[in-house]
Amino acid sequence: MAAPGRDGGADTGAAVDTGAVAGLGGGSADRDGGTRAGLGGGAAAGTGAAGTGTGTAEGGAGLGAVGPGGARGKPDAGFFSSDRELAGFGRADVRVSVLGARASLGALAATPGVRITGVSDRDAGELARRSREHGVRWALREDRDAVELVPAEGVVGDRLDLAELALRRGSHALLESPLVGGTTELAALLARVRTAETRCSVLLPWAHHPELAALGKAVAEGRIGAPTSFVARVRAPGGDPALDVLDAAERALGGPVELVAGLGPTRARVTAAGVPGVLEAGRGARSLRVVITGEGGELVAEPAFDGSGAALADFVALLRGGPVPLTDVAAIGSVLAARLAWVTA
Repeated sequence: MAAPGRDGGADTGAAVDTGAVAGLGGGSADRDGGTRAGLGGGAAAGTGAAGTGTGTAEGGAGLGAVGPGGARGKPDAGFFSSDRELAGFGRADVRVSVLGARASLGALAATPGVRITGVSDRDAGELARRSREHGVRWALREDRDAVELVPAEGVVGDRLDLAELALRRGSHALLESPLVGGTTELAALLARVRTAETRCSVLLPWAHHPELAALGKAVAEGRIGAPTSFVARVRAPGGDPALDVLDAAERALGGPVELVAGLGPTRARVTAAGVPGVLEAGRGARSLRVVITGEGGELVAEPAFDGSGAALADFVALLRGGPVPLTDVAAIGSVLAARLAWVTA
């Protein structure tokens, strides 16, 4: 079935869950059974040839257009802003491409002014379901294709390398844990962040909690004198509780967290702002408890979980031209490095 085009006419292109990718302006791309190495040594089948779409965005080549020798045209960052106006969206509207089974998809789709323009999944059934449920035109089998082909101000995924690619192509990126990638991918992402005009942040459900902020303020004000030790524990039903507890420790103590020794997948000895501490991370109902001991007493915080709404709002505000998110990777580089060190300890 033809979908409405940007100018009100029919658009003959369509992205379907069998692997075809719509080229802007009505072209399509056929997959030809190639393979791409997956992160961690796996293979990802079905890297198709580039699309034949020839649509234009203010005179530029349509994304997915075939260049000499079959190479896919690469838009500059201006493509995304010009295509946004051509699409007829209001100026407050933003477009998001969601890679894989992301927990934030439903909340983002329900946010006024946010359009889910692309989804990706290797599971054709899941891909079709998400596409129908959220009225998504661009439904692609490969995550990389969803970054390269779908016009969007924001990309949500879990892979460090694709977050770096999104920044390179002029989109903001939001990473959901557990993150996929190693020290090489993290270094490349942090290097890109230093020069990119767009930003990458991490969805950390406790980072915005006011009680965690209040704890950090109490420590900074010297309420218990100089901190001498701390214990922090996070439980979560999904995601990466180890990443959450590392970030919580850094926010509570007010300085970089560094791994001293991994004590298995759920415990670690660390320092935060130079203060020694023990971290615990495990599965269960979502909870956070931080106990900081100082020369003049003890502070305890055990806030009730109030959802990830503030973290998502931070990301959406960024897409609309707002400030850099609280959990920008440039600000939490030590947390990410400590998490990778914990994994390999």
